[in-house]
Amino acid sequence: MLSRMSPLKNPIVFLPSRPPTAVYPDRYQAAHYREQEFPPTATDRERIFYINLEGGFFSPAALMEMILPLGQAVRGGAYGSAALVVVSSDNGTIEFLEALAQKHELPIFLSNSPAAPLSEARPIGALTTAEMQTYGLIRTAGGQVTSSRLADLAGIEGNAAGNRLGALTQKGYLHRVPRSRREGDAFVDLLSAAEQAGAATSDFKPVPAASDEFSIPEDLREAMREVASIDGSLPREVLLRAWREFVDQHREVLDVESKEVRRMLKENDREGLAAYASRRNRERARQATARLKR
Repeated sequence: MLSRMSPLKNPIVFLPSRPPTAVYPDRYQAAHYREQEFPPTATDRERIFYINLEGGFFSPAALMEMILPLGQAVRGGAYGSAALVVVSSDNGTIEFLEALAQKHELPIFLSNSPAAPLSEARPIGALTTAEMQTYGLIRTAGGQVTSSRLADLAGIEGNAAGNRLGALTQKGYLHRVPRSRREGDAFVDLLSAAEQAGAATSDFKPVPAASDEFSIPEDLREAMREVASIDGSLPREVLLRAWREFVDQHREVLDVESKEVRRMLKENDREGLAAYASRRNRERARQATARLKR
């Protein structure tokens, strides 16, 4: 088992996180969360960033601002050796994340539930069919192989196995551990290694239910508190109910917008994405101006 023969020098650091508010309508809130939770600091410890999006509501712009820079930083090595897992069971969010990961070649793993084992999280980046098959073989082999071991498993030449492992490592899905020529370098799936070493998603600690901190204008915050005092609930619960009612009433419009952004990502429509971001920024500025005039 990998837990008995792991070539990793130190235990993997498992870092679960959850956006502290249920509603993220714009990219500025998402950027603040990302910068606070995941400052780009490198370390010699392997890490798993685990973001639970379940129960949250995110605009396409906010979701992009939250995930894209983080995925790029993981791929670029800004965090050292790290893996990024995102949890969501919402079909629209999943499709958006898949389009984002493939368009920008982000090393993202997707899990459908915070209760699911880490080894069930699937890679959603731009992997070829052969690379996906190779990754599956590595997991069935316990999450760790050498090029000679993979060659035996896949029934291919050693050079071909080495090329596949190199590609998966370069794309951010495997961690390479240099070893002696006799042993051969080890290629490790960090999710399998962490799971076998005892890191569990049940360690995840959500934001305390009593928290009423959410980033919205002060006049709206005060209104939420007044409503909460009347019906005996928490301000965050009032906000969540209001947002759910808004989503229910505008679901068709939101679905169309989300699909349009996913289409632009897949088609590399940079002009369209720029126009979308500009339109969002103008609307935010208009709302801010209107509040100042009150």
